[in-house]
Amino acid sequence: MGLRASRATSVTSRKPWSRQGDVILTETTARSVVVLYLRQVLDLQRGDAMSPRNQGEPSLIERRHARRARLATAHGAFLVATGLWPLVSLETFEAVSGRKDEPWLVKTVGLVLATLGVVLWQSRREESRAQIELGRLPALALAGIDLWYAGIRRCISPVYLADGVVEIGLAVAWTMVARGDAAPSQAPDGAVLS
Repeated sequence: MGLRASRATSVTSRKPWSRQGDVILTETTARSVVVLYLRQVLDLQRGDAMSPRNQGEPSLIERRHARRARLATAHGAFLVATGLWPLVSLETFEAVSGRKDEPWLVKTVGLVLATLGVVLWQSRREESRAQIELGRLPALALAGIDLWYAGIRRCISPVYLADGVVEIGLAVAWTMVARGDAAPSQAPDGAVLS
């Protein structure tokens, strides 16, 4: 009794799936196809270096990890730069954001933001729920402060509205990363993995 497999090159040589045409398989080699397929599914779930369908291209898990690492790096750098700015030059900071009555408070908040940025940058190689919240929650808090005091109450410089928009963008990006991590992976033939 023969079985037909559409994406196997050579079952006995244990090569990965390819798009090189159809191969007629016997009942004995069909088991090998199942074993190969299960190995590839497990490789995808572990995040091995190569995707079974596209040799040489990063797997879905690697692309997700790279997106998360880029976001953590960019957000961390943004927080370090904006946090250290009032420490390096309070005059230029006040020229853009308006005069501050309490320079020590501006510098304190700047140090806290810079510290948060360093921790976020250092977390770029990790994948945890805490990393997502470390990026998303401070961005939402800063956006809320910016939009409330610059937009609604109008008691701080309107330049903070631009910062609020940036912070909302960062919070949305972290939310998309979190949703992407929760999305199921795709197996080589389109079957959903959990």
